[in-house]
Amino acid sequence: MRIHALSVSSLLAVLVAGRGAVIPKDQSLNTTFNNPVFPGWHPDPSCVFVPERDNTTFCVTSSFLNFPGLPIYASKDLVHWVHASNAFNRAEQIPGHAAMSGNPRGGIWAPTIRYRESKFYVIVTYATYAPKEKVYNLLLHAEDPNSDASWSIPLPITNPGGSNHIDPDLFWEDGTAYMVTGWGRIFLSVIDVKTGNASDKIEIWKGTGGSNPEAPHIYKKDGFFYLLIAEGGAGLGHSATIARSQTLYGPYESYSGNPVLTNRGSGELFQSVGHADLFRDVHDNWWAVALATRSGPELENYPMGRETVLAAVTWENDSWPMFDPVRGTMHGPIPRTTAAPHKRLLIDTGDEVNFNPGTSLPHHFVHFRSKVEEKYTIINNSLRLLPSQSNLTGSPDHFDPGDGVTRSVICAE
Repeated sequence: MRIHALSVSSLLAVLVAGRGAVIPKDQSLNTTFNNPVFPGWHPDPSCVFVPERDNTTFCVTSSFLNFPGLPIYASKDLVHWVHASNAFNRAEQIPGHAAMSGNPRGGIWAPTIRYRESKFYVIVTYATYAPKEKVYNLLLHAEDPNSDASWSIPLPITNPGGSNHIDPDLFWEDGTAYMVTGWGRIFLSVIDVKTGNASDKIEIWKGTGGSNPEAPHIYKKDGFFYLLIAEGGAGLGHSATIARSQTLYGPYESYSGNPVLTNRGSGELFQSVGHADLFRDVHDNWWAVALATRSGPELENYPMGRETVLAAVTWENDSWPMFDPVRGTMHGPIPRTTAAPHKRLLIDTGDEVNFNPGTSLPHHFVHFRSKVEEKYTIINNSLRLLPSQSNLTGSPDHFDPGDGVTRSVICAE
């Protein structure tokens, strides 16, 4: 019998459900796959396809108060994913994160991942709610997305006057970097990715009239700038809408067929579909990732939280993108790959941890806020936890940042 000691917070990373389709090496392009592609707590996904990195797609999702955070996933076929790194992996990257208490909406959320000139960028919102609500936008970069150590200390991106908006997107045009943000409307500003300096925000779109226009992403295709956003709030009304313009600053024409992606008003298991991002694969096929809940229209019980789903997109020249509706079983032109199966896939593989002497905790184990190192000891092929005084609420009455949050469950097999 082997005894494994795991913290409850660590178990968050392995509480996943659903199965990914196992695809043989001689697969055809038209393949069935299953949602969610990132089961468990993986909201606000963003992806980028990078031909220079062996035709690999890299994605990131929100992590809120979890540490390590901003998980980076990689795949060559969009179905078999590995956990490549965590962009937020050292407490000194965001020192205030360890001391956050109170509102669980705080922390790190709504990231965008992009690649330019041999460097990966993740731009993200960092929100605090105590003693008062305040949001920051941070920019991280790395040359090696498979290495935690490669990810930089975040660079604050601040607009003049200190008034920041949320859900930042990163876009380049003619060598100039732009940040697109949302807060009831969509705004555009020029930024310097080396200094963090940003210009005044300029409003470019109000959305289609739905609540909470946010989560913007800009793409350039066929001479148009396409602006994809989320509307309707994060509940049953959640959706993705799109507009386009021949100039970056607009005016933007709303698509008459909006919303382009939603499950609102349906009886589907997958609900709250929205906060989407678009990317191309090695065959120039378009795809979308979005968040969703497996709650059904009641939206009462969904213990896996907001998960990441994948959908094929048809995008003809000079036309609007057409998204496949999100279901559990999907079809699409999954890219072929001759890569050998990875031993540590995100789903459909075991997760046995032997805690060998001299090793560290696996980077897919997560904690509530930054961990206190001395609370965790690997010894005699086991994990020893030093219990904390804190409870899981993070209430200031019961939370000491120096004490950490440690709970243990003993699992025998």
